Amino acid sequence: LLQKVRSKYSSLLKSFSHCDPSHSGFLPEREIRRLCGVYQVPYRVTEKAMAMTDVERMDVSYTEFSNNIMRVELSKLKSMEE
Repeated sequence: LLQKVRSKYSSLLKSFSHCDPSHSGFLPEREIRRLCGVYQVPYRVTEKAMAMTDVERMDVSYTEFSNNIMRVELSKLKSMEE
């Protein structure tokens, strides 16, 4: 399951780091939301993952957000298997 989710979002995760020229590990919340839209991440997945993510001064750790997307998607897949 984890590999399936990782492969689904690999391009999104690469784009997060590409959009961070300072390599700080953080992006503005609006930029993360924009990229999720570009990569067609379902709105509900984006919102659930964002709710789980600590937002500091409108910046979001894209590593933390990515991990939260994985958690949301794995939870969704597991519930479909039951």
